[in-house]
Amino acid sequence: AHCDNTSVPQDIIYEAMTLILQGLKQDEKSVMDNFMKSAEEVINNTGYESEMLDVQSQLNQLNIELKNLRLMRRRNEITEDEFSEDAEEIRENILALNKAYETLEASNALVANKKDKMLLLQKTLKQELDNLKCTDEIIRGLVKKIVVHSRDNIEIHLSGDIEANLSFGKDIS
Repeated sequence: AHCDNTSVPQDIIYEAMTLILQGLKQDEKSVMDNFMKSAEEVINNTGYESEMLDVQSQLNQLNIELKNLRLMRRRNEITEDEFSEDAEEIRENILALNKAYETLEASNALVANKKDKMLLLQKTLKQELDNLKCTDEIIRGLVKKIVVHSRDNIEIHLSGDIEANLSFGKDIS
């Protein structure tokens, strides 16, 4: 039998629906809390600054080595072949580190962009969640049908094919 106002008072049905929706909102809050925690991790991520500093330090060290190598060659402390061989190795390392630095720099820019987007998304979602209220209009919009099996057993079908069964104790009047 479909719900009619004489078998179960309308306020009890809406109170039950409000309890169901508050339960759904609690589940949503749990999901959102997990999202917000993940967003915080992204937002608090320092990016690649320390790795960039490390690469920059390695580059500085290699440039010093190359300068010292040139100085040794000018003083004839090493042969031209020794200089060429060592200088080539240093230059290859410098090229590789420059490429690594460029990659880190691009990744760091993406992290900064991602942080900005996550902050905006987090703020927007928080505002929307804070504004969510279970009003009669929302409840009426969500309820497709209510089936009363007995005074203490009500089946509620929500839009989106969600079904809830409510069982009440004998104290409902």
